[in-house]
Amino acid sequence: GAGSGIGKRTAQVLLEAGHQVSAWDRDLPALGWTEQHPDTALAVQVDVTDEQSCSAAASATAERFGRVDLVVNCAGIFFAGGLSDASLADVRRIIDINLLGTIIVSRALAPELRASRGAIVNIASVAAIKPSPTSCYYAGTKAAIVQLTRSWAAELAPTGVATHGPPQLPD
Repeated sequence: GAGSGIGKRTAQVLLEAGHQVSAWDRDLPALGWTEQHPDTALAVQVDVTDEQSCSAAASATAERFGRVDLVVNCAGIFFAGGLSDASLADVRRIIDINLLGTIIVSRALAPELRASRGAIVNIASVAAIKPSPTSCYYAGTKAAIVQLTRSWAAELAPTGVATHGPPQLPD
């Protein structure tokens, strides 16, 4: 989700700090801002719900920059509504993009991250811990990302890969 919002700003801050950035988004024109950084930014059209798309993007990134040190998972969609407000197709789309997208992208880049002893940063939301009657599906995916991040941290730490997400908050 580097075409807008948190993803775009994160990528820009990394570029400003002197890093090379592979900006991924399903909307290639939204990545037009990368043209201002021809030597340090790569724009890649990616569907985070598609394993082949993510594998190709991971390969293109490693080929262009020689290594991958960090992945920031921030692709996501929001749906305002309660239990019966979303169709099952809407719910699947939210889960596919917000949760499975995080998994698919991380799996595609895991070999590179292990080689570089890199890091995964997963973007969640306060909605993961603060219930709302109009964001149940979004909040559910973000809560799953929080727990997924904790599990990956335990799994990947021995391999040298750091995994970061929201801080542990008291109950």
